Amino acid sequence: MRTPKARSARKSPRNSLPLPLLLLILCSVSRQALESQPKPADTPTAALPPRKSWDPAAIRFLLIFVDLVVICGVIVRTEWFDRVFLRSYTSFIASLSGDLLHTIGVNATVDGTRILSPAFSVEIRKGCDGLEAALLLLCATVAYPFSSLRTRLLALVSGYLLIFVLNLIRVVGLFLVGLNWPAMVEFVHTYVAQFAIITATMIFWLFWIARDRAAGQRASAGATAT
Repeated sequence: MRTPKARSARKSPRNSLPLPLLLLILCSVSRQALESQPKPADTPTAALPPRKSWDPAAIRFLLIFVDLVVICGVIVRTEWFDRVFLRSYTSFIASLSGDLLHTIGVNATVDGTRILSPAFSVEIRKGCDGLEAALLLLCATVAYPFSSLRTRLLALVSGYLLIFVLNLIRVVGLFLVGLNWPAMVEFVHTYVAQFAIITATMIFWLFWIARDRAAGQRASAGATAT
C-alpha cells in the first residue's frame, strides 16, 4: 500500500503479508493434523510398523499444496491476470473502503485504486489486496483431504470471505491511522495488520481441521455401532 502524501512519504512493504511465513504455518498445522489422525481400530498395535517421520497423507497434501501455490503464483503475476482481473478487483476494494469510510463520517473520495482526503491518501497496490493470502488459504483447502465435498466448499467460501473482510478492515483501519496518527502507519501496516491476519488465518484453519476430524470420528463411531 503506497501513501503518496508528504505526511506518509515512506513506502510500505509491497506485500501486506509475509506470505512464506503463512505458507509454513499452513503446511505445519496440516501436517501435524494429518499425522495425528487415528489409525483403524481393528489394526493390532503390535502389527503397526515403526512410525515414519512423514505420513503419506501429509506428503500428498504438501505436494498438492505446493503445486497449486506455484500454479496460482505464476498466474497472478502475469500481465493478462493484472489487466483482466486484478485492476478491477483492487478498484472494487478501494470503492468498498471508501463507502465504509463515508459511513463512519470520514471525508474521503475514491479515484481508481486510490483513497483520497485533504489530509491523507493511500493507493492500494498489487500485493496489498489480500488476494495472495486468500489464494494460499484456498490452495490449502483444496489440497487437504476433507471428509466431504460440502465441508471443502464451506471452507473455501468462508476462507475467502474471511481474508476479504479482514483486508477491507485493514485498509480502512490504516487510512484512519494515517488521518489521526500518521507516524504509526508504517508500524501498524508492517506488524499489527500482518499479525492479526496471520493469527486469524491460523485459527480459521485449526477450526476447520478440528471440525472435519470430529465429523470423521462421529461417522466412524456410527458405522461401528451399526
